[in-house]
Amino acid sequence: MAKLKIPALQKLKIKRINEFLGADFSEGSDISWSRSPDTVNMIRETPGKVRKWPGFKTMESFPARINGVHFFHDGTRFVHAGTKLYANKLTAVNGMRDNFSSSCSLNGKMLVFDGKKAVVVEKHPDGKLDVSYAEERGTVPVTMIAMTPKGGGEVLNPVNMLSPKREVRVRSNDTDRIFRLPYKDLDSTEVIVKVLNENGFLDELKENVNFTVDRTIGTITFTNVPPKPPVPGEDNIYITLSKTNERYKKNINSALSCIVYGENGSRNRIFCAGEGNRDYHSEFNDPLYFGDTSYSILGSDCSNIMGYSVVDDKLATHLDFSYDKTTVIFREAFTLKDRTEFRTCKSCQGEGAVSRHGFAVLDTEPLFPTNLGIYAVAVSDYTSERCGQNRSFYINKRLKEENLRDSFACLYKDFYMLAAGGKIFALDGMQVSRQPDMPYSTRQYEGYIREGTGARILWEENSSLYFGTEDGKVKKFYDGLNGSKDYNDDGRGISARWTTPIFFGTDFKNKKKIRSINALLGSAAATSCRIWAVYDGEKELICDYSAQGRYFSFDSLTFSKMTFRTDRTPQKIIERLSGINPENGIYFIFENDVVNEPFSLEEISFEYREKR
Repeated sequence: MAKLKIPALQKLKIKRINEFLGADFSEGSDISWSRSPDTVNMIRETPGKVRKWPGFKTMESFPARINGVHFFHDGTRFVHAGTKLYANKLTAVNGMRDNFSSSCSLNGKMLVFDGKKAVVVEKHPDGKLDVSYAEERGTVPVTMIAMTPKGGGEVLNPVNMLSPKREVRVRSNDTDRIFRLPYKDLDSTEVIVKVLNENGFLDELKENVNFTVDRTIGTITFTNVPPKPPVPGEDNIYITLSKTNERYKKNINSALSCIVYGENGSRNRIFCAGEGNRDYHSEFNDPLYFGDTSYSILGSDCSNIMGYSVVDDKLATHLDFSYDKTTVIFREAFTLKDRTEFRTCKSCQGEGAVSRHGFAVLDTEPLFPTNLGIYAVAVSDYTSERCGQNRSFYINKRLKEENLRDSFACLYKDFYMLAAGGKIFALDGMQVSRQPDMPYSTRQYEGYIREGTGARILWEENSSLYFGTEDGKVKKFYDGLNGSKDYNDDGRGISARWTTPIFFGTDFKNKKKIRSINALLGSAAATSCRIWAVYDGEKELICDYSAQGRYFSFDSLTFSKMTFRTDRTPQKIIERLSGINPENGIYFIFENDVVNEPFSLEEISFEYREKR
């Protein structure tokens, strides 16, 4: 009698994901199941869990694109929009360069650099803010002392590149009426002369009354012979004159990036740079005094200084290009003849920076965008020396699609945020891992992407993330702590999704049958989830859950989404499937695009059988 052989039932297998890290756009075949090859508008909630990125609302509108936002030390916010600088919505300066600007504050003053004409903000004793061009308020240095009527003397301080004015001090001899100055071709600005009297006070003389000036040859002729110094050997005539050097003014006015740095851990000088490989620094604690000898030339003539960061106690200057890949140069302070100088002490090799406004420090590492992704100035495991290392492996593909030259970065909580192409790329300082495909980088940060913002610049204000747009809007992100009210973009829904890697089974040759798809959603007053299966060239909606994850809340009451469930624990989605037998691989998409709905994932699993 023939026997009927019944095939053995294939064992039901389960694929589970209970850790959600970040995106992985590398398109490799070995993407971790903790990462998503196609995710958008999701962000880390707690380490290992993700949620929909909260929405934003428009706070202010300006008539032109937002180029910079700068904060005076009293909290006053200055917005650079188009060609104007606004303070409290009122125009403070007109005629600025319509592009990105940067700022630094030192000793009660803030300098704003736009590449055209530096602006200074300071507060008067009466509390009133004064906003003007820096070149109009430059410090007047004493450049020469111990001069005689015949000329000569001792150089005391360098000329201020921000100001045409300078003071020289002379000792009269009770004989000469003609005094030779150390400068020729003076400006037409009135020359000020003060003479020390026998009581120790300065008497001011008037030009063309008490003296005349030959500006071409640089001489002063007094009507009467000035008296001898009341204290022998001391200067008794103080002369303030003006000699404009347009190149000097341009050196500082054309600055595009800046930082505050100083010796011995102090922050007492402003360093700034524009196009080219030369930068300038202010004098000690004086942001309005840039001496004409206070400059450095870094890298080769084909290099441009892009920005700065402080590493340990050294100033790191970032270049955009170098033939030998030396793109970060470190300087430290030293004192020489009672004057502080800044000398090169080491350098760092790596990719050059491409944006002047993409610098921020995450987890003690200075990060900046390059043509190959976001790099860090980090310590090499091999040499213990500083070198450039890639930190954005998982999102490099998307980064390279954007014009990073116009990118703008800020640090927000534990994230390095970079605005580029109207999107925001985020690197998570709380989640790092090693990536074997980047052998020269010691670690990688988990990455995320936020679309639909139109962000041009970013900044943190009062513990919230703000951004400015191309159309002149100032917008603020919600923090996600106010429930469903925080999940809309100016009233519009936020389309968020998390996609699994492609599943081929334990052996890609085996036949597969997907029996169920399951998800554990973070509970909310109103949430939902659509799940798609993509296989064999088809995209199929396999379930649409709109109520299972909700709980009742008066604060978020919407009658169309009303439920009386009060359980706030994560909720299960279990969907039995039939007829899904992928010939090749399969992947799943979990998405939510409903306005005012949070969306978070705690766990995903699916059951399947396979046979040869």
